Amino acid sequence: ELLIYSTNATNPDTDGDGLNDSAELFIYPTNATNPDTDGDGLNDSAELFIYPTNATNPDTDGDGLNDSAELLIYSTNATNPDTDGDGLSDGVEIFTHGTNAVNPDTDDDIMLDGWEIQNSLDPLNQIDALVDYDGDGLINLIEFNYNTDPRDLDSDDDGYSDGAEVAAGTDPLNPSSHPTESAPTDYTFTILLGLIIAAIAVSAAIIIHGLLVRSKSSETPVPKKLPPAPKNPTQ
Repeated sequence: ELLIYSTNATNPDTDGDGLNDSAELFIYPTNATNPDTDGDGLNDSAELFIYPTNATNPDTDGDGLNDSAELLIYSTNATNPDTDGDGLSDGVEIFTHGTNAVNPDTDDDIMLDGWEIQNSLDPLNQIDALVDYDGDGLINLIEFNYNTDPRDLDSDDDGYSDGAEVAAGTDPLNPSSHPTESAPTDYTFTILLGLIIAAIAVSAAIIIHGLLVRSKSSETPVPKKLPPAPKNPTQ
């Protein structure tokens, strides 16, 4: 201890971190003369047995936040780089976007912070949930629900807008799934039938009218009786 490890031969825990000197030197291995081997503000023993974080790495989960800062300041998980599971690392949320690292939807617009950042939306503004940036007939909140691109009106490039696909019940993320165009209705037969019926009706009307006229002209009028001639008065 004196000549090789520089530990206190009269103290089993030279640095007073709660770990036996031999355990620090041969098991973990931490520095038996430094209670905070990685300098993250947490005692080696606390990192190993309480949290548990890596006592030789100041940022156990590699999210850009010091272990003690995660545990004692931000209340994030020092062993999980994305505490709230929104797709953004804790460090990026806190230092880059100003979002809440323990709330997956900082602005409470029902869209994950990570999805908003990925699609150039604002994770601190609720209003953008109701906007339709690409003009496909779907507001951003609906695009989030279908995981379509709110900046591309045809996410799967199949020639049909995302809104048209959702309305038709097809998959806006699958180019092989798209609305089926129904064949145009052929009204030719219906039109011809209507014309034939109309022609028959007109012809029948003409024939009936001719018969009526002919019937009237064939009738012989009965002559009227003339009144008797007046007698000449006697002279």
